[in-house]
Amino acid sequence: MNKLKITFLSTITFLWIMLSCNPAKKQVESPPPNILFCIADDATYRHMGAYGSSWVKTPTFDRIAEQGLLFTNAYTPNAKCAPSRSCIVTGRNS
Repeated sequence: MNKLKITFLSTITFLWIMLSCNPAKKQVESPPPNILFCIADDATYRHMGAYGSSWVKTPTFDRIAEQGLLFTNAYTPNAKCAPSRSCIVTGRNS
């Protein structure tokens, strides 16, 4: 191949790559996730109406559990409030 053909093919290839990787293409943005942290000191599943407690009234928590997500099997390495909150804020394990 002569030098002109190589230059032409290189230019066409370069343009094709640049046009196919155009960052100006409109991208669909998804809404941010809706996350709610419910942190209570010294409360267990026995203290929430959503888990069957009849002696503690938790109407707001019950409504959130009914309309959202309710964990029935979870684990925490820190049952105390300060280490758990530190893990949430820093994103690190204790």
